Amino acid sequence: MKELLNKLKSNILLQIIIPTIFLIGTILFFLSAFSLYQQKIIFVEELTKEIFSSGKKFIPSCEKALEDKNDLKLLRHINEITKNTNVSYSMVLNPEGKILAHSQLNHWGKIYQDSEIKQVLKSGKSVIHKNKKGIYIIFPLKKKNKLIGLLQIEATSLHINQKLKTIKKTIYITIFVSLLLIGLWLLIILKFTIITPLKNLKSAIEYFPLPKLLSLNQKSVGEFSCIRQKFNQIFKHFKEEQLFFKNQSVLHKENINLFLKNIGKTLNEGNLLLDSNNKIVFINNSACKILNLKKDNILNCHILDVFKNPDILKIINKALNNPNQIIKDFYSTNETHYNIKITMIKDKENNHIGGIILFYPLSPQ
Repeated sequence: MKELLNKLKSNILLQIIIPTIFLIGTILFFLSAFSLYQQKIIFVEELTKEIFSSGKKFIPSCEKALEDKNDLKLLRHINEITKNTNVSYSMVLNPEGKILAHSQLNHWGKIYQDSEIKQVLKSGKSVIHKNKKGIYIIFPLKKKNKLIGLLQIEATSLHINQKLKTIKKTIYITIFVSLLLIGLWLLIILKFTIITPLKNLKSAIEYFPLPKLLSLNQKSVGEFSCIRQKFNQIFKHFKEEQLFFKNQSVLHKENINLFLKNIGKTLNEGNLLLDSNNKIVFINNSACKILNLKKDNILNCHILDVFKNPDILKIINKALNNPNQIIKDFYSTNETHYNIKITMIKDKENNHIGGIILFYPLSPQ
């Protein structure tokens, strides 16, 4: 048993085919059971109609025999009814439930007082009763609308059960053969669509370089388990590398911002430094005075949230469209004219790194 489980774990074909066959087999089994149930209902309804129609034909004859008190004629009608192979017995009773004629002689003279007979006596209408043994149909026998007797026929379900047994056997054989063919078809399809590519994938990933600490566990069972373990190790390796580069990127960004801040401190002119997101990371006192801004209110704010002057925004937009170039223009306050220089910096891959804005006073007004 343990060897079989290990083989199942190690064989990807079995891991796919066996559950698939089991699922399909279960679905087919329930569908066949439902189909047999529906077929049984149809057979019972057909038999009920047949016996009801056959028994109805004998009502006038039985009523005439009762009226004439002709027991031999009544017995002949009963025997004619039982010639139908689906009928197990038939009998005629008087209104008190006493058997006047029965296809089985040992029942003559017995009294029946079951609920179905009482129902016919009360309603004066035919009653059909079904159970596991068969179908019971009771017809009222009348003379001038007065109840003079009852005709009861029992139809056996033996033939129905035999039919259903044959159908069931055929269905189960068909299901078994179908599952074998499906299993063979899956085996062929999976061999070419999964197994062969999987072996090629396994061969390819075995050459993927990993640290020695992430070497494959030799106890892994099956190709699929080995490949899954290898992929898990590769993804783990990629995740660690991604985290490393992310930390390096953050550190690099922090170093650049620190570098820019220190550059800004060495400049006497009014200057303002931007990071890669165009947020203000440094502004000196001269720039704050020129722009009439407070340092604490604008640090780490986006440039568009700080500059509302359309002239400066126009120059900034021009610099963004012409990266790595010095864009010169003029900016005026109420006191002085300023020469403004803006440079927006991008790397070789067109990624925005940051920018610098300088203000040079020209002459007092």
